[in-house]
Amino acid sequence: MTDSSPTLPAYDGPGAMGHRRRSLSADYIKNENAGHVFVIHGDLSKLACDAWMLPTDDKLVLESSWCIKDLVKPPESPPSGWSNHGKRVLKVQDYDTSISQPWLVNVGGIKLPVCDLCGEAGAIVHCLDDKARLCAKCDGSVHSANKIAQRHQRRGVDDLQWYVEGALLFLEAVAADVKGTTPKNGRAKHLVALPLVGTGKGGAFHSAGGIVVALIPELYAAANRLEFDIALVTIRRSTFAAIQLERNRFAQEQRIWEEALGESLRSEAHRLASLAREGKLVLFLGSGVSAGAGLPTWRQLLLQLAQVAQMPEEEMALIDKMSFLDSARVIEMRLGGWKNLSHAIATRVQVSTYSLLCGLLAGLPVHEIVTTNYNQMFELSSRGVGLNVSVLPYYPIENCDRWILKMHGCVTHPEDIVLTREHYMRYQSTRSALSGIVQSLLITRHMLFVGFSLQDDNFHRIADEVRRSLRTISETESAAASSSSQTYTSGGHQEAPIVANLASPGIGDSNRPSESSSTAGLQLNYSASHSMRFGTQLYLISEPVTEILWKQDLNLVAMEKRANSSPAQAARRLEIFVDYLLSLATTTTAFLLNPQYDGLLDDNQRSLRDSLESFVEKISEGARKAPEWAICEGFLSELGWKGGNREGSTTLEDFAAENHGFCKSRA
Repeated sequence: MTDSSPTLPAYDGPGAMGHRRRSLSADYIKNENAGHVFVIHGDLSKLACDAWMLPTDDKLVLESSWCIKDLVKPPESPPSGWSNHGKRVLKVQDYDTSISQPWLVNVGGIKLPVCDLCGEAGAIVHCLDDKARLCAKCDGSVHSANKIAQRHQRRGVDDLQWYVEGALLFLEAVAADVKGTTPKNGRAKHLVALPLVGTGKGGAFHSAGGIVVALIPELYAAANRLEFDIALVTIRRSTFAAIQLERNRFAQEQRIWEEALGESLRSEAHRLASLAREGKLVLFLGSGVSAGAGLPTWRQLLLQLAQVAQMPEEEMALIDKMSFLDSARVIEMRLGGWKNLSHAIATRVQVSTYSLLCGLLAGLPVHEIVTTNYNQMFELSSRGVGLNVSVLPYYPIENCDRWILKMHGCVTHPEDIVLTREHYMRYQSTRSALSGIVQSLLITRHMLFVGFSLQDDNFHRIADEVRRSLRTISETESAAASSSSQTYTSGGHQEAPIVANLASPGIGDSNRPSESSSTAGLQLNYSASHSMRFGTQLYLISEPVTEILWKQDLNLVAMEKRANSSPAQAARRLEIFVDYLLSLATTTTAFLLNPQYDGLLDDNQRSLRDSLESFVEKISEGARKAPEWAICEGFLSELGWKGGNREGSTTLEDFAAENHGFCKSRA
């Protein structure tokens, strides 16, 4: 370790049953300009940021799983001093500018030792009294045996800290490099991204839990000290769940969310997370979601197109004051027709990276998305983790993981792009089916609007139809409730009151309205005891006029209440809000039966894991042939169990299988 290496606090390793975690050091002072630590389930190499870590080793070897052979060209030979305990960080000079700035970091040069007791799992704890290096499971077993064993002096193995040190060296180097520069894409702070170091194909693969526990507090301390935002990104579903688990524990202990978001915003996040977990939430995405990756807003796009049309400054000033729809029509005429305009649009909204906000939204357990955007950013971030995405109406796919409805067309079909007033006027006659889908979602789900200004004429028409539909339902329900107060008799016997229950149960509930009902097949997002609001809009700065217009229809959640607030700061707060929402909505528990993550399980989780392992061991071969075993196997698989033993995704082959089609989807 060189003198320039960052100083790491002593590792407060696993305690009773192998689980104690380190808090921030006592001399830690919260910086008002501190950065935030985001957690993303996505493709690190496709994130729009100021810098990202590309793991390598002491020979500058890049693993093929990154699929960036043609995008990043490392030096032919390591620079002077490059070694496991010398120079470990190198800014890449030769790379394709369609991706963000990569940095090579040596976090693959060593391997963690194997546990001295079981001889199988990676060791994360060094017991000084026993002179033994133990994995999390064996450490818990040995040091919970009696009070004497519990007093043994233990610390994290030195090699585990070596990986964490690599991450900190990278962050320090980037801080020096970006000092005095402007953050990319108008962000309020620089954004620096890294993977869970050493756990992909590195030497800490079998000790991922220990890396998570050691790394999380160090990232928060670095964000506080260096004053930029950090994104911890993983493509693995189990790793993402494990990081969220540990980050939530740490954030609760340190009151991270209380300081970052007020009580009102946290309450809204809890409400939306509950809807997402129940399958009731759908997304409606506007151009604001794409801005963080450098794509233009509607106004910016029109001004760019006006420049393409070589319009004089006087005309550009005039169209800037016109309606977007009329401005687009003028530009269309200047360019010589719709074909030229549509192709100019498609050229300017092509994407090769996704924004932080888009990546966070793509991680939500949401299966239905509507957008007015032409770009493919949400598809890029979703497919980056192997999700099968159906794009409607162009590429319908059976058994997809999620679908996204392109209301105004897509860059893949520029002839269908909707932009001018004529397009809007003809929309209902040409795309009534798409409007019907959106209307159905507004009635049957709760729609979350992000990056959308609520000024779209097509949406106004659809929303008005939904208002009238809900009003009719309300009147019918009120009449039914009134009549239910009367008592009906038949043949001298009193009958039960008749109540028309038009609102169906939650998504997934088998107790649905009968086919004879006028709302048969609909699971209504409405109850007479609540307002008829069909969604929630997340927007940057409070707009009293907008709130007057939409308060009867939507829950309006502003990131900043002050009219003079910085849009960039408000946009960053929106990212933090969605990060919190994602942390609450994450439902996967694929780490529990995966020994990679033993290092972060608490006592109760270990007890549950042991009980489930015992249950599996007692299942006979005959019992496994029963058809019902498939249901049990599916449940265990969701907890990280694979095939007849507790292997989870503990091999590199399993790593590839868990992220099926990853490299193919990145092409």
